[in-house]
Amino acid sequence: MQPQIITLNPSCKDVDIRTADRNALVDINDVNIDKKLPREQRLEDYVRQIGNPYCYKCEEAIVKISFSETTATLEDRIENYLKTF
Repeated sequence: MQPQIITLNPSCKDVDIRTADRNALVDINDVNIDKKLPREQRLEDYVRQIGNPYCYKCEEAIVKISFSETTATLEDRIENYLKTF
């Protein structure tokens, strides 16, 4: 299986957690990463499962992530995170 280019909707990072629909967000505890998959496929699978990697739930809490001004992309950050598994 060839890795696909992950394209995120630019509005994903603009979600306001004060008005976000809690029921529409994915709980990160429900995301399952297959550690046997190659790194690129783990990244694709994570994004597919979480929906919006910038804003999701962790149990009852809404989590929003952002990054400082840098050349690193969200994909770079997620890939680095998944390397820890």
